[in-house]
Amino acid sequence: MSNETVIEAFDVIEDPEIVKQLWKLYDGAFRDLNQASPCRQSLSQDNFIEALMNDKITKFVLSEKETGKYVGISIITNHLNLVPWISPCYFEDRYPEYFSKKLIYYFLGTAVEVSYRAQSGGLRLLVHIIDALPVKCIVAYDYTEIAEKGMDRFGRMIAHKFDTSGSILDRQVYWSAEK
Repeated sequence: MSNETVIEAFDVIEDPEIVKQLWKLYDGAFRDLNQASPCRQSLSQDNFIEALMNDKITKFVLSEKETGKYVGISIITNHLNLVPWISPCYFEDRYPEYFSKKLIYYFLGTAVEVSYRAQSGGLRLLVHIIDALPVKCIVAYDYTEIAEKGMDRFGRMIAHKFDTSGSILDRQVYWSAEK
């Protein structure tokens, strides 16, 4: 395994072979989490492919420098209407100036191959993205509490890079009863 990686940003990814490889990586990274949570934690295959082909959603891809093998992907957009599970009017109401200037960025997902998580590949990918964003902006994301340990690290990294603190916007409960 190559330890050196490169990060590239893409507006559109259309090549069927690349789409197939990225889907396999993305789906594999979320499989266990999706089985552990009642709420799907990742995009469906159709939504994922739509995101790859939409130029309003930026794709950051982490790959091995020597082989070109894809080992991570993060998807982010400032077009909140393209994130089907959030309410753009919530952000417009609370952050009107940022919203009107399209300075609210939402992570649709980040997936990194297990062996590269241990090498901080995901952290490197996320730092690269945060550094590429405008100096004054808002970054938002969602996660299940099942994944809270890793996401807490991500939140602390963002807060450090932004020299501020973040906050939980809401919590959603999934409840069931058996008769």
